[in-house]
Amino acid sequence: MATILVVEDETHLREDIAEILAFKDYSVITAENGREGLDLARQHFPDLIVSDIMMPELDGYGLLLALREDPNMASIPFIFLTARTDYADQRKGMSFGADDYLQKPFNPNDLLNSVKIRLEKQAELQRRAQDEVNSLRNSVVNMMPHELRTPLTGIIGYVDLLVNDFEAFDSRQVLQMLQTVQKSGYRLYHIIQNYLLFAQLEIMGLDPERRALITEHRDQIEANPVEIFTRIGHEKANHYNRASDLILELAPGMAHILKNDLEKIAEELIDNAFKFSKRGNQVWVTGLAEAQGYQICIADQGWGMRPDQLKKIAGLTQFDRHVHEQQGAGLGLTISRRLVEVYEGQFFIESEVDKGTTVCILV
Repeated sequence: MATILVVEDETHLREDIAEILAFKDYSVITAENGREGLDLARQHFPDLIVSDIMMPELDGYGLLLALREDPNMASIPFIFLTARTDYADQRKGMSFGADDYLQKPFNPNDLLNSVKIRLEKQAELQRRAQDEVNSLRNSVVNMMPHELRTPLTGIIGYVDLLVNDFEAFDSRQVLQMLQTVQKSGYRLYHIIQNYLLFAQLEIMGLDPERRALITEHRDQIEANPVEIFTRIGHEKANHYNRASDLILELAPGMAHILKNDLEKIAEELIDNAFKFSKRGNQVWVTGLAEAQGYQICIADQGWGMRPDQLKKIAGLTQFDRHVHEQQGAGLGLTISRRLVEVYEGQFFIESEVDKGTTVCILV
């Protein structure tokens, strides 16, 4: 049974609305002004709110803004009921985030239809969110065993050879085997670290208090993107033996993000740019200070992605792996996007098959 909060200062109208909704088996709670409505919303977390605009203490606009600023209640469907017929007033309500706007006197059927539609839409959004969770769960089940098993196979195989037939190999062969074990160990470590970070970011996405704590102090957090992207850009270029392919154009400025998080973003995005492009094709890392923070773009001339693949960017997803065999669980883009979202930044990606990919962030 859905719970609906009705906020209306006219007693008779408030009781009439409550009666109409209760007749359709909705659970109804009522408030006589926006201040009381806000308190009740925080206590009961209603599934939908129906509110007048002109009210004492806190009007409908103030109530709606307070709700939209609260991560716990920002997504609650909100319907305005008002006697004001001015078009500008209606647009103002919708611009504040109202889901519908009904004029007084209203037809009870119009109210019930609006409530039904908003609740159905909310249920659909929740269903889609659950589908994403299920998809992630299936991806974990299907992808992670393979990603973990591959480096482990290399480690165990070479260690077995060394333990069982150590005397059969000269020092050069032993060193080569140990280097392969080391490489596989680093790969396994990276997969596990990325997976743990991804899980933490997903949990944080469901924890509004932790998100609010970071965003509240966002302007006080700073990291030097020029130093970070220059250093990591050279490290990745040298790792792929492509130092001449790296182009850095970074203007001075500061980003509103913790240093470790910006380093992680730089590692994943620059690594992807080199990993998914050929030697001789340039990788550009550009940056510019903006009013909202600092914008960094990483562009390559690699394989690129189709429009349908861009829409499906999510954790534990790799595209055309049978064509472009690359190691990793496909978490780099998603981790970067999630980290940017934690700081209420912006994440953009453009890509075209056989022409390359550009990823930009603003933090």
